[in-house]
Amino acid sequence: RYQDEVNAAIERKLKTSQHRERQKSQQRQSDARIKNGNAKTNSKTTNFPNSPQSTELYQQMETKIAQLRNIYQTSKSNPNAETKERYLSAITLADYLKHRDTVIHDGGTYQMEAIEVYHDALNTLQSVWREMIRDGQDTRQPTIDIENIHPSTSNYQSLNRELFLDNPSKSIEGLLCATHTNLAKTYFLSNMFERAVDSYDECLAYDTSYMDALTYRAQAYIILGRYAEAGRDYSRVLEMDRDRIFVDAVTGLAKVLSAKEEDVIEG
Repeated sequence: RYQDEVNAAIERKLKTSQHRERQKSQQRQSDARIKNGNAKTNSKTTNFPNSPQSTELYQQMETKIAQLRNIYQTSKSNPNAETKERYLSAITLADYLKHRDTVIHDGGTYQMEAIEVYHDALNTLQSVWREMIRDGQDTRQPTIDIENIHPSTSNYQSLNRELFLDNPSKSIEGLLCATHTNLAKTYFLSNMFERAVDSYDECLAYDTSYMDALTYRAQAYIILGRYAEAGRDYSRVLEMDRDRIFVDAVTGLAKVLSAKEEDVIEG
């Protein structure tokens, strides 16, 4: 059903690879021409004027992190703070730290802090979830009427409907899935691929069809050489994702087909 999309993605991948090879060849030629001038150039740039730390964006993001960290630490240390305020401030900080490390390429400065804060948020969310289960409350009830605000959610089932919501509007299980998934993405960026898979599994324990987790667990599976499992995850997403929100599932399945076609279930 989605074979044409996958075939097109494979063709684009081949063209991109050819283009990159041409670029590499041109770059090698350029490097050879300027090799003798490199030492002189380096000696004049001791202050690294083009380093990430010298950019305005870097300074803005550092200021934002300091503000979010202060809100989080204040909420965490305040015994009178509402539980929702504590876990939302933690998630907001961790999400921004993850975002910052995808924008500023300096070796993942804040990855470990993001992981720690995500775990703190999850501990609080899981305590709230257990209390709600004990009291017979609905753990999948968002704080807003989703369909009136996002009519397109009618195309999706279960917690996938909450993919369109911001964090304050999600249900407890929606937040648990989103937070486990973002923690997994941070593990992935930190090259901790097995831990990434474990965290995606934690999310999928709440909802086995959560497309965000399935799409990026498949990405981790590819890195780990587990093509059959990656193919199954991507295929499931393509079957559910009517609006093609997760285009990475198409390109990802193309990678799996290129690597080991027999590991993809028939689609």
